[in-house]
Amino acid sequence: TASLAMLAGGAVTTRRLLAAPEVRRPSRRFVMPASPPYRETDSLLDAVDVISEGNLFRPDRTRPDSAAVLASVLGGMPGPPPPPRPPKPPLRLRGLVGGPPWDALIEGIPGHDGAVVARVGQTLGGITVRAVRRDTVIAQGMDTTWKLTIARGW
Repeated sequence: TASLAMLAGGAVTTRRLLAAPEVRRPSRRFVMPASPPYRETDSLLDAVDVISEGNLFRPDRTRPDSAAVLASVLGGMPGPPPPPRPPKPPLRLRGLVGGPPWDALIEGIPGHDGAVVARVGQTLGGITVRAVRRDTVIAQGMDTTWKLTIARGW
């Protein structure tokens, strides 16, 4: 009897040791948010209706008033367009005079006929001479900077 009791006790102990421990987890219930009710959307069909009703090639369709379209885009009636800018003069360097400091003979300055002798810093017809070197003149004015060189002969 003692042997049987020992054998039964050992079996119970072995079963406890080999059994996986029971882990208790807190119970959390996942609640799915309610989905919006299913609606059948006919946005594509609505767009097709709008396009077919507004047939671009129908005979009675007329051109929209461009002034009204511009007014709606710009937020008001546009004024007259600004006047065109005067054309920029074609400047040409005809020659250089002297030695350092150099003077330039420039042709095409507004308000002057023929070639004009210009020095560094001088403003003629709205054009300022910025630099005069032995073969190049830098002139600036009318939102433009010119780099003038003497044309070489053939």
